[in-house]
Amino acid sequence: MHGRSLAFIGSLLLLPAALVIHALPAGGSSGQPAAFSTLDEQSCFTSGSGESFMKVCTSTDGNVVRFESPAGSEHIAVGTILEGYQLCDNLFSGSPVLHGYDLGFTESGFKASKITQPGGPNTFPLTIVQTTSDGDYRLTQKFSRDATEHDFTVTMTLKNLGSTTTVDIDLARFMDGDLDGDPSDDIYDHSANSVWGRDVHALSLTGLTPGLRGVTVESFSGRSANPGLCGVADLPVPTSPGDYVGNVSYIFDSMAPGARETVKLVFREF
Repeated sequence: MHGRSLAFIGSLLLLPAALVIHALPAGGSSGQPAAFSTLDEQSCFTSGSGESFMKVCTSTDGNVVRFESPAGSEHIAVGTILEGYQLCDNLFSGSPVLHGYDLGFTESGFKASKITQPGGPNTFPLTIVQTTSDGDYRLTQKFSRDATEHDFTVTMTLKNLGSTTTVDIDLARFMDGDLDGDPSDDIYDHSANSVWGRDVHALSLTGLTPGLRGVTVESFSGRSANPGLCGVADLPVPTSPGDYVGNVSYIFDSMAPGARETVKLVFREF
């Protein structure tokens, strides 16, 4: 683990609540905003009723686009849906490279998804594979749930498809939880490995795999206006009531050609 990565996260705490690390647009585009993506619900997984009800939906690209639990309390499919992932490398060089992102409402830098789901939509196992448009990385996502614990787990495996070793690779997951159906009165907080928003109910995103290198909270307006920037400043927590995005980042020191890294994250209503 690089000591500099800890310094990087710590330095963000001292900066204003703004995105602080710039990157080239994914796929080498001109920097124009990416087109809005279709927020499809490729699969939905439903269990229980009343207080034990849980419904989670995923998109064709592996975004978590709906999380309702208990019945009548929706936490993600509210207003602009912002949930997904981002891939950057050379993070500490001063010129990080953005290879791709998909935040639900907007995306750039990934080719079309390949879905493996032997039982058809709305069943497990579900595997979604994407390759970055530049051909440098492959991202594989697998999904599972624990209806009793109100958990929904995403396992993300990243493979270096290139011919050279890459360094300081940042695989981040973003969650704009708009708790209990409205976006403007949530209070966000985080620990070393988990970020959560709360209203009447709460929704958390937790990194389960050792080696987690950054958990932060940023404003919804900051991330939605700048979806393709690598790195964020961490807001003081607990926040005042508002609209926020929680981020969990795994930063890998290096990946040789053909190397893989796998991390597991879990969404939980409580």
